[in-house]
Amino acid sequence: MPANRKETFTKKERLISRKEIGRLFEEGNRFTVSPFRVIWGITNEERDFPVKFLVSVPKRNMKKAVDRNLIKRRVKEAYRKQKDELYSVLEGKEQKINLILVYSSSTSEQYEVLYDKISNIIDRLKKAIDQ
Repeated sequence: MPANRKETFTKKERLISRKEIGRLFEEGNRFTVSPFRVIWGITNEERDFPVKFLVSVPKRNMKKAVDRNLIKRRVKEAYRKQKDELYSVLEGKEQKINLILVYSSSTSEQYEVLYDKISNIIDRLKKAIDQ
């Protein structure tokens, strides 16, 4: 595992496999932290990072691409800053998960609000993993 991974978000950390994404939508665990729908699942895949992450902002909710991209940038940055908490829990249990955040609001949120919501999501994931 790369030593300098604390505040990076590399391509290897992104969930891009259509097969894995489809499996998560069909069989994944779900919960909601407004404005996000969180879909996650434990995987046995061998990889360098404990979490593969995807952010989705549906066109149905945000019509303009610039607005969708802004939300995705803010969410990725908030996740990048806080992911180490989740990584340490997963590494302690030697588990790996796939994680999808679907932004379901039709209005744009400020970075600080998204940061707090991501923090809540990470806390709920840590509790779910500990069970």
